[in-house]
Amino acid sequence: WNQHKELEKCRGVFPENFTERVQ
Repeated sequence: WNQHKELEKCRGVFPENFTERVQ
């Protein structure tokens, strides 16, 4: 998934809480 790569990029910028919310 191309979006997965973008998610990893946001992971470095956004807090871990943001990643948990997306998943």
